[in-house]
Amino acid sequence: MLARPQSTEMVERSECITGVAVDRTLAVEWGPNIRRAVAGTGCSLRCRDMGSRKQLELGEVRACRCYRKRLLFLITCIFVPLGQIVSRQIEAAPSALYGYSWNLTGSLAGIFIFLGACRLMLPPTVWLSVVLAGFALLQPDRLTRYLMAGLIVPAALLLHDPATKDHFSVWSSYQQIEFTRFRMPDGEMVAANLLVNHVGYFYIVNLSPDFLARHPHAVAGAPEGDPFNLPFRFGKAAPSVLIMGAGAGNDAAAALRNGSRSVDAVEIDPEIKALGN
Repeated sequence: MLARPQSTEMVERSECITGVAVDRTLAVEWGPNIRRAVAGTGCSLRCRDMGSRKQLELGEVRACRCYRKRLLFLITCIFVPLGQIVSRQIEAAPSALYGYSWNLTGSLAGIFIFLGACRLMLPPTVWLSVVLAGFALLQPDRLTRYLMAGLIVPAALLLHDPATKDHFSVWSSYQQIEFTRFRMPDGEMVAANLLVNHVGYFYIVNLSPDFLARHPHAVAGAPEGDPFNLPFRFGKAAPSVLIMGAGAGNDAAAALRNGSRSVDAVEIDPEIKALGN
């Protein structure tokens, strides 16, 4: 058994104290996504194959750290020049208080615009087009403004996400949702997979008696032992059910299948609710 390096223990202990140890959890849970993400950043996922899951997790943590540092650097490159422009405009104002008042007004306006974009569930094509248009307005001469505005078209093409009837992405007020529908050979839907921000969220499954009668081999195991049906084997008959975080309706459908007297399902994300309908 390999001894754990003391330096690694000290780093992890210090990360727990500073509150940045979340990258270890993300690396373990999002390992495959991290491998894909770091491929284009120049970060190398170095991990010696020593037959130990701990070694693999450590390699993913290192890759996540590298990816995070580069992302932080890119964010800094964007916002430092903006901060310099804002500070020069405040200094050019008749008084510092007057300039700072406009700065505060702009910040509040940005918050309301952000809330409006979330409420309208706009895709990133709209966000970045507005941002690039704003950058264009800040340029000192007409040629640079046109060049900056010209980036809107390639950015929109780059962010375009082709959609089909069985695979598409939507942006809710909270997150990006990627939906993939799976069908039986006869074309009937058997399940659907939902990814939230490119991470697996849940499956929508069809466990209705009519569907299972038509496709007895669609689901492995007895339907009574399914996690959605299992709780009703131990509860009282015809219960009143409250479901918090109902998702696309797997639990609500199970409650109805098992003869619940009433079902109240609560889901905060309207797009997930719509996909369930």
